[in-house]
Amino acid sequence: MNQNMERDAAAGNAITPTLFDIDDIVVDPETAASTAFAAPGATLASLAHELATAADGATRRALMDAALARAGFDSLCYVRMLRIGEQVTQAAWLESYSPTGWASRYCRENFFAVDPRMATACHVEWPFTWDMKRLAEAAATTRNAAATRRFADAALDAGLRSGVCLGIVTANRFERCVVALSGAQPADAWKDRNAGTAIGAAYALAVGVHTLVDAYASRLLPRYHANDLSEIQRAVLRDIGHGKNDREIAAALTLAPRCVAQHVRELQARYHARNRTQLAYVAGGILNGQASDAPTRQT
Repeated sequence: MNQNMERDAAAGNAITPTLFDIDDIVVDPETAASTAFAAPGATLASLAHELATAADGATRRALMDAALARAGFDSLCYVRMLRIGEQVTQAAWLESYSPTGWASRYCRENFFAVDPRMATACHVEWPFTWDMKRLAEAAATTRNAAATRRFADAALDAGLRSGVCLGIVTANRFERCVVALSGAQPADAWKDRNAGTAIGAAYALAVGVHTLVDAYASRLLPRYHANDLSEIQRAVLRDIGHGKNDREIAAALTLAPRCVAQHVRELQARYHARNRTQLAYVAGGILNGQASDAPTRQT
């Protein structure tokens, strides 16, 4: 865990999530019949087809409950995070299959900063198993041991003892999607069944849910871009990405330092960047090293 994440966890920087429900998803018949949702019998995506063509919300919930039970899981947490570097700034959470109140508490106490599953799922593209007690024990020697212990205790209280977690790529370059399937049984219980089969089932569940909700969920978090920035704003953002301070930017653009400082504040607010380092990260992501055609003088 890096120092920024440790500070965020210690400070308890809360995130107000956008919560949505499986019943919020509306799939028209033509879309459900398209190749986006596999036809019945397709091994991996048949759940997506069944969910998309369900007659109503109750049927859809029953399908998911049955699928989770067959796979040996009690809950499914589907969350999409807007991240600047390693810092989560906004989140959208499918609340339907999470333990009651877990999504709100997770975001309110910013468990993103201390949940090691999140860091792993944001950097790898394959499912992995986890055990909450072991995660807490492994983190006991870190600087944020107390915060990690608080997270683990809260998860265990919510019945999240072990399971499978995976990350899913989205079209939003600053966004990460993570799905965690959980059960109340200890990880040792996996030895009594085929772990590979359980991981495959977890992957199918995660992909099925993601296929259903992706189009809807993709609109819940902003996509950062520079399309409507003024030329001078683009130039300031470019120079921040190059590591220049306000005085250097002011000299390069023939501006007063206070004007540059104002632009920086406005850009930080626009991109939800808490500091200059995060703003530089955003600049690198949205400008892609393009040379700015900003003027050298602003009147």
